[in-house]
Amino acid sequence: MKQSAKVMELDQRITSVRKSSTRIDMKKISSNEDLNIPSIKNHWAVMLLHWITVMAILVGVGSMFIREYYVEEYSYRTWLLELHRQMGVVVLLGLVIRLPLRFLIGKSAHKPLPFFLRLCGGFSHFLLYSLLVVLPLLGLAVTNAHNVKVSFLGLGKLPSLAAADSDLANTLTDYHLLGSWVLLGVLVLHICSALVHHYVFKDEVLSAMLPGKAKASTRLDKIVPYSFSDKRETKGGKVANLGR
Repeated sequence: MKQSAKVMELDQRITSVRKSSTRIDMKKISSNEDLNIPSIKNHWAVMLLHWITVMAILVGVGSMFIREYYVEEYSYRTWLLELHRQMGVVVLLGLVIRLPLRFLIGKSAHKPLPFFLRLCGGFSHFLLYSLLVVLPLLGLAVTNAHNVKVSFLGLGKLPSLAAADSDLANTLTDYHLLGSWVLLGVLVLHICSALVHHYVFKDEVLSAMLPGKAKASTRLDKIVPYSFSDKRETKGGKVANLGR
């Protein structure tokens, strides 16, 4: 009951600020220990699948980089190629599990952003998920076109996506390589946007995906919608304009 009363009190303050467009002392509010607002954290299953995917991508890309530039012995090159294939399957399976989970659990309620930024974020996530599906499938098709079956962790061979055809294998390899560079660019943008969220917008988009317990927050600006018209003085915790 006390928690609900505190949240209602905070909501009334936010509404009052939005209507009056006056200046308030953010230091006084942000240091109020009575306003104990829970920090935002993603579901543990979402975080687990996210970091498994990250590790699989790093290992998959790293194995091909090492194979291409540092290894000449045939047996090692074959092993690194097979490791790359296995990581591709891990990425694909992780996404197959993660997407339905995303709709079942829902997204964490982060501080709202302007429409244009939400549109950019939605498009980048769509592109990222599409590449994480298409690239592993292309890789499996390349392998099948080389007349090789892929067996995932020795549990059984996966269905063939293409008939044995050397010309087709070369064509699909070109597409797979091109898609890999596009994925690399999207991942760089994804990382940069997470850092912008953390250091510029100062919201919990990045911290919500990091391991660790959620900590209580007393910061009003973490739940007030961000606007480009906001003017916050960061030094000394002086005055912030939250007028809308």
